[in-house]
Amino acid sequence: MLNELILLRHGESEHMLKGVVGGWTNSTLTPRGITQAKQTTKWITEKTGNEFTKVRQLRELNNGVAKDLSKAWLIT
Repeated sequence: MLNELILLRHGESEHMLKGVVGGWTNSTLTPRGITQAKQTTKWITEKTGNEFTKVRQLRELNNGVAKDLSKAWLIT
């Protein structure tokens, strides 16, 4: 029986560094983001004793036409 749900967001990605909106885009993780993902997965597995499961149905927001626009532009 599931009694705990841990939600994670991906590690640092290229679009985050560029300051643009992502959403459903397939932005590449940076080397730092890859390290973050591996460390987080290892930590969760060790602490919970459970395997890491990726659930595709739990996705970020679809930002539609805002995809790849600068975050600064969205504020103006």
